[in-house]
Amino acid sequence: MKNLPESAEPIETNRPVGTDNSFYYGWWIVLAAFLNLFFVVGIIFYGFPLHPVGKPSMERAEHLKDVKMPMLFLQGTRDALATWDLIESVCASLPLATLVKIEGADHSFKAGKQNVIQLLADTTHDWTEKIVNH
Repeated sequence: MKNLPESAEPIETNRPVGTDNSFYYGWWIVLAAFLNLFFVVGIIFYGFPLHPVGKPSMERAEHLKDVKMPMLFLQGTRDALATWDLIESVCASLPLATLVKIEGADHSFKAGKQNVIQLLADTTHDWTEKIVNH
């Protein structure tokens, strides 16, 4: 890791980076990418938690305007933690953001009897291939 201060301790985690959708964990991933602590060429958000349930706001996305790499947002239209109009507005304001609408899905990507896992996997694969081979 370049540019890492000598006093820094590595973060021990048993979770793969980039697969958690909690706000604070995601915030640290964005911060690490912003500070160039890891070799990161893009960030994928699976259900970005834009606001608490029932309290729509866009404050949690303020730091994203400083991210200078591609971002993929996979978002359900029934996500109580990100009303569709707000997440759409956030992504429209980010030149490097791609927003993928998962129709009828909630924050855990449950969409009735529809299985969206393959859609999430295929979209992630295609987007990753695109930015890595760019």
